[in-house]
Amino acid sequence: MSKKFPDYIPPTKIAYISGRPAALHLRKCKLVLEREEGQSSEYIFDQNNIAIGAMEDNDLVIEDDTASRYHCRIYQDENSYLLQDLGSTNGTFINRVRIKEAYLKPGCTVTVGKTDIKFQSLDERVEITPSTREAFGSIVGKSLRMREIFGILEKIAPTGVTVVIEGETGTGKEVVARTVHECSKRAKGPFVVFDCGA
Repeated sequence: MSKKFPDYIPPTKIAYISGRPAALHLRKCKLVLEREEGQSSEYIFDQNNIAIGAMEDNDLVIEDDTASRYHCRIYQDENSYLLQDLGSTNGTFINRVRIKEAYLKPGCTVTVGKTDIKFQSLDERVEITPSTREAFGSIVGKSLRMREIFGILEKIAPTGVTVVIEGETGTGKEVVARTVHECSKRAKGPFVVFDCGA
């Protein structure tokens, strides 16, 4: 996807000033459910994949008998948000046009069954300051640089963003990954090591 896409949404990233982390930009999306009765509910998601449908295990549960169990999903790719219909019975619509797969523009309306969902992209800026702690999970260190890393981990661990940890062999990447997992919303799930070494 080209960065020339009309409503380019920046990915989650860390901003650096003089080689030091200064702020974390978290890419999120806000979905506002508008029901037939005129009621609305607002949900903010920071994960890469949002499952939408009538089943309770979806990220966004639609209480609508015209919505399929697993109706559609919103996938956050590098540059934007992509809506995909998952073979629903009654179809998925963007601004009243039926789609199989389409990019979402901020402000558009997604229709699932009889339920309208307003889509908005958000870019939250979180200032990163060195942690006051000398440990984060099983990682220990009291230097300014380590406390800056703890500050970053404290901010990203509770979110649903994908984290890429880079470093030389033996620097503790797996320890950092395990600690982020233990402090995340997925802590009760399995932690699976996937070694990407050459």
